[in-house]
Amino acid sequence: MIGPLFAFGTLLSWSISDLICKVALKQQTLWFVSVWGQLIGGIGIIVLGISLGEIREIPIKSWNWIVLFSALNTLGIFFFYKAIQHKGVALTLPIIYSWSVPTIVLSLIFLNQHPSPLEWMGVGFILMGIFCVGLDTTSKRWMDQGALAALISMLIWGVFYFFIGSPSEAYGEWWIAGSLKIGTALLSFPFLVYEQNSRSSKKEKIFYAVGLIGMLDALGLVALTKAFQESSTAIVTGITSTTPVFVALFGIFIFKERVNRQQALGILSTVAGLILLVI
Repeated sequence: MIGPLFAFGTLLSWSISDLICKVALKQQTLWFVSVWGQLIGGIGIIVLGISLGEIREIPIKSWNWIVLFSALNTLGIFFFYKAIQHKGVALTLPIIYSWSVPTIVLSLIFLNQHPSPLEWMGVGFILMGIFCVGLDTTSKRWMDQGALAALISMLIWGVFYFFIGSPSEAYGEWWIAGSLKIGTALLSFPFLVYEQNSRSSKKEKIFYAVGLIGMLDALGLVALTKAFQESSTAIVTGITSTTPVFVALFGIFIFKERVNRQQALGILSTVAGLILLVI
C-alpha cells in the first residue's frame, strides 16, 4: 500500500510543478527555467536529505549513473518545455506522461514482467490518443512540431524511469534525485549562456517560481523512486501517469487553451489508457 501512496505524492508534486512551469515559460526562456529550476531543486533536495539523515555520505561510485541520468533529464526537459511552448499543457502532457508505455515495454523485455490484458489495452488507447492529439490535419503532416517534441520527451523519460529504480535503491533516492538535477543544470548552463548572448531575455524576476518548480519536481522524483521500490512498475507508472488529467483540465478551463474534437478525443483516449494501466 505504501508504494501507491508515494506514487500519489509524485502525482501531486508534478501537477503543481507543471502548472507553474506553464506560467514561467511565458515570462522566461526555456534554458533559464531549466538551469535555475534544476539547480535550486537539486541543491534543495541534497540539503534537505542531509538534514533528515537520508544522505550520510557521498557515493562516489554513482557518478556514471549521475552522468547518464543528467543527460537523459536534460534532453527530456528540453523537449518537454518545447512541447509546452508550442501546444500548451492540455495537449502535450497526456503524451509526455505516457512514458509508462516505453517503461512497461522495457520491463517486459528486460525484467520479465508480464503486463495484464487490461494494461495492454491501456497501451493501445494511449497510442491512439497520441495519434489523435498529434495528427496535424492543417498541413497534412503525420504529427505537428509540439506533439513530436512531446513524443520524444515521453520516450526519453520512459528510458529514464526504467533505469532509475536500481541506482536509487543502491545509492539513495535523495542523493540520486538531487545530484542528477545539479548535473542537469550544469549540462544546460552552456545553452543558457549562448541563448543570452545571441538574444536578449526577458527581465522579469521569477526565481521563486522557478525554484519551486525544481523543488516540487525533485520531491516528486524522490517519492517516485520510493514507490518503485515498494510496488510494481506497472502500478507506479500507471498512477503517476494520471498527472496530465488534472493539468489538462487546468489548461482548458484556467489557461483557456483551445482543443478541437479530434484533440479532445485524443485526450480522452489517453486518459482512458492511463486508467486501464492503474486497474
